[in-house]
Amino acid sequence: MFVTSSLTPPVRKGIMVTGLLSGAFWAALGYLQPNAVLTLYLQVLLTGFAGVLAFTVTRFRSPAPWLQALVVLPFLALMTGWLCWHFADTDKGAFPDQIFVVAIFWLFLLLPLLQARSNPQQESYATAVVAALWQNSFTVTATVLLTGLFWLLLLFWSKLFSLIGIGLFDELFFRNSFFPPIATGTVIATGIALCRSLPAASAIFRRFLTLLATVTLPLFAAISLLFIAFLPFTGLSIIPKNVSAATLLSILALMMMVISAMVGTTGTSTLRYPNWIHKLVVVAQLLTPIFSLLAAYALGLRIAEYGWSMDRVNAAVAISVIVIWTLGAVWMLRHGWRDVVPQIDRLTTAILGLIALLWLLLHTPVIDPYRIAVNSQLSRLEQGQNRADYLDLYMFSSAGRRGNQALRTLQQHPQWLNKPAQLRSTLASMLTENGRDEASALTPETLRQHIHVRKGSRVPPESWWQSLPENSYAVRTCMAASSFCLAWSMDMNNDGIAEVLIYDRDQNKIDIFSIENGSWRTVAHISLRDSAQLTGKAIEDGKLNTVEKQWRDLQIDGNRYPVQYYGW
Repeated sequence: MFVTSSLTPPVRKGIMVTGLLSGAFWAALGYLQPNAVLTLYLQVLLTGFAGVLAFTVTRFRSPAPWLQALVVLPFLALMTGWLCWHFADTDKGAFPDQIFVVAIFWLFLLLPLLQARSNPQQESYATAVVAALWQNSFTVTATVLLTGLFWLLLLFWSKLFSLIGIGLFDELFFRNSFFPPIATGTVIATGIALCRSLPAASAIFRRFLTLLATVTLPLFAAISLLFIAFLPFTGLSIIPKNVSAATLLSILALMMMVISAMVGTTGTSTLRYPNWIHKLVVVAQLLTPIFSLLAAYALGLRIAEYGWSMDRVNAAVAISVIVIWTLGAVWMLRHGWRDVVPQIDRLTTAILGLIALLWLLLHTPVIDPYRIAVNSQLSRLEQGQNRADYLDLYMFSSAGRRGNQALRTLQQHPQWLNKPAQLRSTLASMLTENGRDEASALTPETLRQHIHVRKGSRVPPESWWQSLPENSYAVRTCMAASSFCLAWSMDMNNDGIAEVLIYDRDQNKIDIFSIENGSWRTVAHISLRDSAQLTGKAIEDGKLNTVEKQWRDLQIDGNRYPVQYYGW
C-alpha cells in the first residue's frame, strides 16, 4: 500500500466540497448568463481560486492558502480582460477555451512557487519548488486520466441504457446544464485530494521518469555532439524549407535542458555514470548554448526578411528563455567536470519563475504579440517592402482588434495588396465575417446606402428590403467600405412576378431572391469568376436578358426531378 501524507481526512473532504461548490457556481453562471462577458470573468476567477486552494491547502483554518488563492485573481483578471478586449469583435466560438488554456497553464507554472513557501520541511526553497513541480505533474496527469475515465464510464452507462430505450441517463449526463460542471468539478477535486494524499505514488512517478531521463541523457548528449560536429560542414541551409531551423535547434537545446534538469535534481537517487560518460554529458551540456544561439540567429534572419508575426514574437520569447537557461547551465557547470551530477534546482526554479512571468506578460499589453506583429507588417507594406497576400490577410484576421484595424487599412490602400482584384473579395469577407465590420448593422436603411439600384431598373419592393436582414449571409459583404453591389428586378421564371437580383463585384457573383408565401429568400446564385470584368460592365449597362433552357427536367409519376446537364 502507498504511504499517505499528513493531509487529514477533513482537508480531503474540504477539497472535494470546494470542487463541488465550484462546479455548482460554474453551472449557475452558465445557466443565468451563458454568453455574458461577466460570466467568463467569474468562471476564470472561480477556476483560479479553487485550483490554487485545492493544490496549496493543508489546513482550511490557515490564512496562507486563502491569501495565495486571492493573490492570483488580479493577474487572472488582467489576462482575461486583455484577451476579451482584444477579441471583443471576433467570433466567440473557441474564445473561452483559449482563455482557460492560458490561465490554467500560467497557474501550473506559478503553483510550485506558491507551494514551496508554505512547505518548511524541505532543505531549501529551490528544492521545495522542484518537488512541488513533480508532485503537481503527477497530480495533473492522474487527475486528467481519472476525469477521462469517469466520463467514459458515464458515456458507456448512457449508451447502454439507450439501447433498451431508456434515454434518462443520456439526458442527465450530457444534455443537462448543471450535471456536467458539477460532476467534473467534483471529480477533479477528488483526483487532486487523492494524489496529494499519496506521496509514495508521486515518488514512484518521479523516480521512474528520472530513471528514463538518466538512461536517455548520455544518448542524447552523443547525438547533440555529432550534430554539432557535422554542422560546420553542412550548414543550416541544407535543412529543408518546410522545417524551421529555429524550431529544430530550439527543441534540441530545450530537450537537453529538460533532461539535464530531471537528472540533476536534488533528492533523486539515479544511476551513477562512468567517468567517460559523465564527461561526454558535461561536454554536450557546455555546448548546448550553440543550439540556442543558432536558433536565435535563424529567427533573427527570418524576422529581418519577413517581419514580425505572432508566432515569431512567441518564438522570440521562448528562444530567449532557452538562451538564458543554457547559459545559466554553463555557469553552474563550470565546476562540474569532476562532479557526478551538478545540482541545478536553483536554475530550474529561476527558469520556472521567468517562464511564468513572460507567459503573463505575453497576454497583457506589456508584450502583446498582436500589436508587434500588426505594426511590423503594416510598416513593411507602407514602405513597399512587401505586398499582402492571402496568408497576410489570414494573419490579420486572427489578430483580434488590431488585426481588424489592419484589414480596414488595407481596404483603404488596395495598392498594398499583391493581387487586388482577387484579394479584394477575400478582404471584404474577412471584414464582414461574424459582424466584425464597423458598418455591419444590417438594417434596411443601411443596406439602401450600400446596395445601389441598377439604372433603368424598377426599385425592388419594400418587402424585399425589409427581408434582407434575415438573408444577411447573402448581402453582408455589401457592407464593406470598398464594396460595390447592384440590385435590379427581373422575371426569371415567366410567372409575371419579378425576382430581385444582386450583383456583388467583390464576390464575383449574383444572388437571386424570389418571394414565396409572402416571404423573400435566396433561390439561386450565379458565379462570374471566369469573366468578372466583362460581365460587371455589361450588368451596369443593362445588357441583360433571360434565356429558356433547351433541355428539360424529368417527371416521374407526377414528380419533377431537375436534371443537371453537362455543359448546358
